[in-house]
Amino acid sequence: MKTVEKDSPSLIERLEKIHPHLMLMYIGVIGSSLIFFFLSLLFISTALQQQVAIPLPKSFVFSTAVLLMSSYFAHQYLQHFKHDRPKELSHAANGLLLTGIIFTVSQIAGWMELSNSGVHLAGKATGAYLYLLPGLHILHLIGGLIYTMVQALTAKKISKDAVQALIVLSSQYELVKARMLTVYWHFLDVVWVILFLSFLLLL
Repeated sequence: MKTVEKDSPSLIERLEKIHPHLMLMYIGVIGSSLIFFFLSLLFISTALQQQVAIPLPKSFVFSTAVLLMSSYFAHQYLQHFKHDRPKELSHAANGLLLTGIIFTVSQIAGWMELSNSGVHLAGKATGAYLYLLPGLHILHLIGGLIYTMVQALTAKKISKDAVQALIVLSSQYELVKARMLTVYWHFLDVVWVILFLSFLLLL
């Protein structure tokens, strides 16, 4: 007898299965990506026209390494959630929170380096973008930090209570929240790496 092959789900069907909160986050990420894209194009155009020699802050190099580490913790967070490991989940959330804070502090240190070298927000446009683009990125990152803090508190709570761990780790909505956290941090990482490479190549 011939077996009837089921048609693979269409793109629309796949989109319909995505949780509304996760879909809203995807839409927000796409919108933010477009903003960064057009601002980056303006920075590239301005940098090519002005040809201003600006020393890249060493803190930006350090912060890039830290943010890449945060991407690792974000990945581990989702994996620990899927495999019902509450203690490891708490450690990953704390690691993500810590690297996010260190990144923010190092970015501020980078701005101080720029200011000390004579590059100011009110100066030439090329230098101003070194404040504007990272500043916009930090605003997005602060939102991620607040959400991560909430998730870290939940992870800490369930790491000490087996009953709460069972309830949370078996919840599909909590899984959606874990996915949102991971996707958002990967988005932050990708955006910053692109910005950093643009600074590195054009300054």
